[in-house]
Amino acid sequence: MNKRFFRVVIFALFAGFGFASAAHELECEKRAGIVKLDATGHPMLDPATGLPMFAVAPAAVLEVGTYPAAIGFRIGVHNLAADTSVVTAVSDPLLDALASKATFGTLIGPGLSLAVDGRAEQVVVVNVDSQQQCLDLFKGGATGAAPVCQNVVENRFVVSHEVGSAECRTQVICGAPPPPPTCDAGQHSCDGKCVSNSSLNSCGKSCTPCAAPPEHAKATCDGSACGFECDPNYVHSNGANIHVAGTTNGALTSDANFGDYDAFLASLDRSGARYQTRQFGTAGHDEGNGVSIDAAGNRYVVWTGSSAMVTKFDAAGNSLWTKAIGGSGGLTRSSGIVADAAGNTYAAGSTSESLSDQTNAGLNDAFVTKLDTLGNEVWTRLIGSSGNDFARAVALDQAGNVYVAGHTTGVLAGTANGGREDAFLAKLDSAGNLLWIRQFGSADGEAANGVGVDAAGNAYVGGSVIVTIEGIPIGDTDVFLAKYDSSGNQIWFQQFGSTDSDNGNAVAVDAAGNSWIAGSMLGDTPGGEPNAFVAKYDTAGTRLWLHQFGSDLGEFANGIVVDAGGNAYVTGTTNGDFGPPPNAGGEDVFVFKIDPSGKLMNGAH
Repeated sequence: MNKRFFRVVIFALFAGFGFASAAHELECEKRAGIVKLDATGHPMLDPATGLPMFAVAPAAVLEVGTYPAAIGFRIGVHNLAADTSVVTAVSDPLLDALASKATFGTLIGPGLSLAVDGRAEQVVVVNVDSQQQCLDLFKGGATGAAPVCQNVVENRFVVSHEVGSAECRTQVICGAPPPPPTCDAGQHSCDGKCVSNSSLNSCGKSCTPCAAPPEHAKATCDGSACGFECDPNYVHSNGANIHVAGTTNGALTSDANFGDYDAFLASLDRSGARYQTRQFGTAGHDEGNGVSIDAAGNRYVVWTGSSAMVTKFDAAGNSLWTKAIGGSGGLTRSSGIVADAAGNTYAAGSTSESLSDQTNAGLNDAFVTKLDTLGNEVWTRLIGSSGNDFARAVALDQAGNVYVAGHTTGVLAGTANGGREDAFLAKLDSAGNLLWIRQFGSADGEAANGVGVDAAGNAYVGGSVIVTIEGIPIGDTDVFLAKYDSSGNQIWFQQFGSTDSDNGNAVAVDAAGNSWIAGSMLGDTPGGEPNAFVAKYDTAGTRLWLHQFGSDLGEFANGIVVDAGGNAYVTGTTNGDFGPPPNAGGEDVFVFKIDPSGKLMNGAH
């Protein structure tokens, strides 16, 4: 595989370099440099800032003479006004023309608010493999001994605000590369070096040809074996390592695929390196739906095969037991799981059959099943109406009470339906008795997809709303995040989004009581595809920040968890590159770490 980094945008609060002259008290600077790559071809990040490190420092004029190269465009803005300035428009002919550019985080774009002396910075990294590709990417250049990729007039960045604008420029020269080395017999040139013809290196072998992967999957290759890997939808941290559950059509381990699609459990260390993978399933179609960890480091994966299933793994990755919930007809499906410190697990999902001593109330009922540490069923509770009821997420408080979030087309106990489909939040005690249900919605459709609980027993539920529950609708579909106290009283409700379709998919709560929500936003994104987002709110419901990140090709954040230090870990899928590492083809899984201030720390595919 060629050593290459495709594209990524890194964001951070701006500090440390000069600006062009002011225009109406807003300054900007655009510079280009060569980004340092590690041995695997990925950008080396400064641990203090999370930004790429430069082998050639950013400058007003950059001449590229060695390929492949990772060109980093560093763009910064600074508000010198005596009041807050809001960016109203940006123009960047160079980067706007690149189909491969990717963005995430707090972008320098319309709506960005800069406080007095406020600064913002973004770094865009673009891979070029050759002089010709450099010229093709950066169109508009002149010809000659040292062709100009983009002349000074066209290679500019303009940022506008309420009372004016600022312009800054840079220049890239696509120089000719040095001639390849003359290699001895039995050697060939690879990345400008002579290597043995028998060496395995970055110019080595690949799996060809592989069949096109199905929708929402990426092709995988192990030796000469082809397969597919599908997206995970849940991430769990035990404070040291990260554990992700998902689905694959390929062989992620040395074992062959068990059937059509398998469930998997992947474990990553603090640096984002994957150190353990377990693949399991039946001969049919299986999906990994969630993972949780107990105090001893045991891992519990909830998955769906012929029924809802829970499998327990010890800290070494050994499978200890598997428990089926429901019959074998595929009528019971899982959606989430949470484990307590003692190793009891609470699995949630939906079923169209009766479970244990619980009778189904209609079409699909939501369910919660508690299993002890040996996998024995302790109790099962159905939450249902005459319509369709689905549990999407489950959480615990410190007293052992269970909180379930989902959506319903019917009328749940003691509530009324606001329209076609409502969100709901239910609280059960440790014995599985229903304490209360809160059903809420507008005349259109709502769904609760995530729930988290703080140390005081307040529950935070998030999801999507088509019209509005409180306030004015912003777009086609908006994100909502609501706080309820332990008695079920709503404390606050926040609705936000773009002018297009946005979805809240997962919720987490940190030790300070701040709530985090992750999902996808379609509005104001490059390429017309959704980008992932993460937003953080304080205990009073005030938004601290919101970061949107992704590529031109579409990203979805499906899971989030926060560690004891207040760092968040976000997982989801991407069709593009906003790495590192670069996309392997089709749809990739990502896991990113974000610090309490919203700064991206690292990521993994």
